[in-house]
Amino acid sequence: MGIAVLGSLAALVFRLRGPDLAPTLDETLQVPGLAPAAAAHARTAFVTGLHVAAAVACVLHIVLGLVALRWLSPAPARPGSRPATARAEVI
Repeated sequence: MGIAVLGSLAALVFRLRGPDLAPTLDETLQVPGLAPAAAAHARTAFVTGLHVAAAVACVLHIVLGLVALRWLSPAPARPGSRPATARAEVI
């Protein structure tokens, strides 16, 4: 998952939870006559969006780490089987 997707997720959360005055925090804070409560609400929505994006990235990293660990781990030996040896045959 790339930076663009995580940024889009953060922007989506901001737009859903923000004060619906502008699409970005910077544009929201530049609205003339913006009440301090609306500015605080916009900042909180922005930080919430970043927290959601960070949490999604964290969960995905953990899942992908477990998948890689499972995929790269050697398979357990079966009882009674001999370990494989890496020999090249000379013909």
